[in-house]
Amino acid sequence: MRLKSTGMGYFLAIPDAISLLNLVFGFLAILMVIDNHLTLASLCILVALVFDSVDGWVARKLERKDYFSFGKNMDSLADVVSFGAAPAAILYSLGSGMSDWSGYLVTIVCLIVLVCGMLRLARYNVIADRIQYKGFIGLPIPAAALILSTYYLSGLFNITIACILMVFASYLMISTIRFPKFDNIYLLGIGALMILILISPINIYLYGVNLPALIIFVICLVYIFEVFLDFFIDVDSIDTDEANQKVGQVRQLTSSKISDSFSSIRGMFDNVLDSVNQVANSDLSRKEEVDESNMNFSNASYTPETPEEEAIRSIKAAYPKRSVKNDEESEVEEIIVEHDVDSHEESADEQPQESEDVELQEDEGALEEESEDSEEYVIDSNNADGVRLNSDKKD
Repeated sequence: MRLKSTGMGYFLAIPDAISLLNLVFGFLAILMVIDNHLTLASLCILVALVFDSVDGWVARKLERKDYFSFGKNMDSLADVVSFGAAPAAILYSLGSGMSDWSGYLVTIVCLIVLVCGMLRLARYNVIADRIQYKGFIGLPIPAAALILSTYYLSGLFNITIACILMVFASYLMISTIRFPKFDNIYLLGIGALMILILISPINIYLYGVNLPALIIFVICLVYIFEVFLDFFIDVDSIDTDEANQKVGQVRQLTSSKISDSFSSIRGMFDNVLDSVNQVANSDLSRKEEVDESNMNFSNASYTPETPEEEAIRSIKAAYPKRSVKNDEESEVEEIIVEHDVDSHEESADEQPQESEDVELQEDEGALEEESEDSEEYVIDSNNADGVRLNSDKKD
């Protein structure tokens, strides 16, 4: 087909924008590895996997005519970064703290993962339009990245096992083993749900193991080893009907086990919720009973005081050493109190009278002194000074 334009608007479409999001999250995973946030890096790889799965579906729904294979090349280039470079960076960061020779081996494994992934994608771009097989020739590179990321997130990570798995996955990527498309709807739904749980803030752990990550990791391993073993088995020597029957039995048994597991998990969560609700209701009812008993006790214990009780309480306050034991003693104390009150009033009445008598006596004494002084001193009108001292005292 003749090329009409070289502008980006002539090539780009909506599925290509989704492929760019795949590339963006792959590069973010590498940045997270640089900052030593390996959990976030693994989650970024899972998000990139979601966008990688969606872009092809969107292209089929929109019936895109990719005459120049622009979208296919975009998808492959994004996959090299997200599922080749990013997992290799995670593996290198995890193995860089080991000894010298172990670190070198981990570096070689990382290079093998990256190179084999790029070779697998290049071969796919060449043979995609030239073969009639609807599956994959060689292990898809997102599967290898999914194995490493979920193995790390599961909490069971071991660097040695991880290197062995990635070398094996690298071999499968460049092999000629035909991997069928994963068409089990139930397992696809379970895997998609587990990926959404991993991406979301929900954490489901059992004995320190991340259950969603472990489930996805096990599904990937079962898929890989099942195809790998089928490739080396002589299919002609096997009865096809019997094999299909056994496969059907295995699938039925697996689906029943999975459904039973989910039902048991759901029952466990329901029991936990019921127990929590029972504890909360029991605490609330206990609190209401305590409040009601306190209210009844306060209503029963409070009675208004009679005048006699009030008088006794005032006596106790005024005379703390005394105690009222019976009615006779209370009457005696009332008499004593009345006597003390009367005596206190009499003393209060007598005190002003005594003070007046003292004042009168003082005034009389002052008058007597003045009269004596008037006898000792006589006024002489003939004295030039106007006053002459006349003493009646004799020598």
